Amino acid sequence: RLLLHTLCEGFIWHDWKETRSNNCYLRTNIHLSHCREEEAFNLRLRPKGAILTPIPPSSSTEARPTTSLRTTTTAALPSGPSGPMLMQFGVLDAKLACCNKYKGATSFGDQAIFAPSYARAVGLYKPSTQTFRTVDISGKVEATIPLFSGAAVVGHTVVFAPWDSDLIGMFDVASERFTTLNISDKVRGRAKFANAVEVSGIVVFTPYYADAVGVFDVGLQDFQAIDISSKVSIDMKFGGGAASGTKVVFAPFDAPCVGVYDAATASFSTVDVSSQLPRGDRFEGAVTIGDKVIFAPYDSQAVGIFDVPHSVFLTISITGQVRGDTLFNGAVAYDKRAYFAPDEAGVIGVFEPDTAHFSTVSLQMHWEDPMKFMGATIVDKDTSPVLVFAPASSKIGYLKSGPVARYARLNAEPGRDYVASRFVDGRSIVGFMAIGCAFSAAAYFAAGAKAYRTVAGPRSLHIQLGSDGEVASDEILLEVQ
Repeated sequence: RLLLHTLCEGFIWHDWKETRSNNCYLRTNIHLSHCREEEAFNLRLRPKGAILTPIPPSSSTEARPTTSLRTTTTAALPSGPSGPMLMQFGVLDAKLACCNKYKGATSFGDQAIFAPSYARAVGLYKPSTQTFRTVDISGKVEATIPLFSGAAVVGHTVVFAPWDSDLIGMFDVASERFTTLNISDKVRGRAKFANAVEVSGIVVFTPYYADAVGVFDVGLQDFQAIDISSKVSIDMKFGGGAASGTKVVFAPFDAPCVGVYDAATASFSTVDVSSQLPRGDRFEGAVTIGDKVIFAPYDSQAVGIFDVPHSVFLTISITGQVRGDTLFNGAVAYDKRAYFAPDEAGVIGVFEPDTAHFSTVSLQMHWEDPMKFMGATIVDKDTSPVLVFAPASSKIGYLKSGPVARYARLNAEPGRDYVASRFVDGRSIVGFMAIGCAFSAAAYFAAGAKAYRTVAGPRSLHIQLGSDGEVASDEILLEVQ
């Protein structure tokens, strides 16, 4: 049984009776229950899409829903029921040589801890002081291979999941001592596990090439490989995992299913998604929000949602909103939103499962390295939250609350077309035009006493300037992916 919620989109404007206005916005995924009447404002709506959510069975004997459904949404409101988004993006240049230095992140106290891949040092980043330092491990691990992928904390020990390494890595935050446990007698080969998840005091490793779920008891220094070859044996199985209760949910990469490991019973099960996701390279990263696990799209044009209590899988299309092949790599949750770490995407993805809102935060800078980040975590969640993105190349990324750049200047010449590859709306950064009502192929905005037509192309906005050049050149705000 499923409940249907209708979504609308529309223009909202405040008529100041002037030739120029910066109070007209395109809003998508409007819920009328979240609106209030205000005489000075106007609203025009049209149906846009829907959200389908499972209704819990009325009795234990009633069958669970078995149909997985697809929904479609477009760009989201800058703020919704969850409160304002984190919008201020910045970087710290860690001066690391490209590429794949770190893969995965976790936090302890006021610092983020990065899992070393090609780096031969644990990375430690403190956002409050904007400092990055390393703890050398080169004498305790293999020489040239990518070591670990993903990190989880148990007590004051950070556990790194083995990728190509035959070692589980352990970093004691208090003493900054690094130790290892050799697991070559239990599982071998390259690209074994995709990440690490703490659940019920143990660490569960997400199977990638390995035909087993890895289960590690830090206190007992005991590792077990739970065989899953009878249920899924394809290479590159899962691209991330997240805990929900006693269960760890694995995001499908090339596997035709969602994987579920229950730590309470040491059992593994799957939920088929092949009809909804016919191709591979689907998701890379997972995070839990409420009773749902959200999957970060890697080479997929959809966000994945797995409803844990009902074992129902849904997708939310983001087609056309983010360009590129390998979009995101890693996810972290804050204030009922999932934030996706950009891999080759030029934006941070933001998804609200309660309302199916998807939006983006622009990185607003040129990147020489195509790969940006691999993994995400949150530091100082209860005081001054900062989302931290693990550096795949030279820069550590962070996202926090605070002001962002308000304007993008054109510096245009009168009487000619000006083509801009990117404009940023300083309030939302999700694709609104804050001058007139402009974000369509036949929209107009006011400049001086004249109206000018705009044409939104696939990667640029073309603006026809008047002879006086009056286009409010410091107020044209638009994100064009």
